[in-house]
Amino acid sequence: MKYFKYELWEAMNSEDSTEEEKASEQWEINDKQYFNEFIQLESKVSKELFQVFKQIRFHDFVLKNYSITQYESDDPKQIEVTITVSDDFSEEWELKYKDVRKFAVQVQYESNYDMGDWGYSEIFVEVDGVISHEILLSTGTTILIHFTDITLSKISKR
Repeated sequence: MKYFKYELWEAMNSEDSTEEEKASEQWEINDKQYFNEFIQLESKVSKELFQVFKQIRFHDFVLKNYSITQYESDDPKQIEVTITVSDDFSEEWELKYKDVRKFAVQVQYESNYDMGDWGYSEIFVEVDGVISHEILLSTGTTILIHFTDITLSKISKR
């Protein structure tokens, strides 16, 4: 994560008011800097998809599942990553990343429970035109995906 670092997120929740205030100020600066990169995504994805990432952001959504599908082919376009998330109410979303060039999970367990809820994410266009999406979970675990195509579907809760 370039802007929304776990250590900064933790500091924003500090019991030390000076540390919390300093972290919150830095978070606002980082948020503005991130937005300047994020808006470059608008020309690379559909208008609807851009609006979802701009407005919903999936903060506090539960990571229900992620899967990797590799089709029988030497073509890198045959690798897909699917992530399913839901809120506590009625929304469930499926993000399907296609033509995956890189997929990495860095696990940082701070508890004996799960990988954590979706905290923040950074999605922007890399220099080579590939889209990068990095997701920071509440435990500090990160998921990084580089891809060229994505579909986003709102599905009914089961």
